[in-house]
Amino acid sequence: MGGTQRVRASLATATEAGILSIEQQSEVLRIERRTRLSDGRIVEFTRSVYRGDRYEFVTELNEV
Repeated sequence: MGGTQRVRASLATATEAGILSIEQQSEVLRIERRTRLSDGRIVEFTRSVYRGDRYEFVTELNEV
C-alpha cells in the first residue's frame, strides 16, 4: 500500500471560515490524500482544511 498527500496554502471560503471560527479569506492549509492498494486501487480519499494558525507539520528524516 502507498499513497500521496498534498499540502497547500489557500484562503478560507465563507463556509470554511464559519466552521473554523476564523475570518473569511484567512490563511488555511488544504490537504488532499489518496491511499492505494498495491494493485493501484484507491482505498482512501480525503480533503481537509486546517486553520493556518493552529496547524503544525512535522516530518522525521532518517538516515538510509
